[in-house]
Amino acid sequence: MLAGKMSVVEDIFVAPVGGSAMQRVTEVEAVQGKGLTGDRYAERTGYWTGYDECQVTLIEGEGLDEIRAKSSVDVTEGQHRRNIVTRGVDI
Repeated sequence: MLAGKMSVVEDIFVAPVGGSAMQRVTEVEAVQGKGLTGDRYAERTGYWTGYDECQVTLIEGEGLDEIRAKSSVDVTEGQHRRNIVTRGVDI
């Protein structure tokens, strides 16, 4: 947790297969040893499946804010390809 800030999960994204657009969901089941239900890596359909895969990936919302502030790039709709966007968490 960042000093004095509340830690939250801001967004959750999954993609059913590698290369498909990330889809925002309001909740998801995390399955031990697999990942997030409906996500490409839990379903074994991810681009990196079998090579260099992660069950769940996280990114700081503050980092996305910084990208937006320093460029015209907006990655708030899952273009960052991470599953969980946190706020107030020092990843």
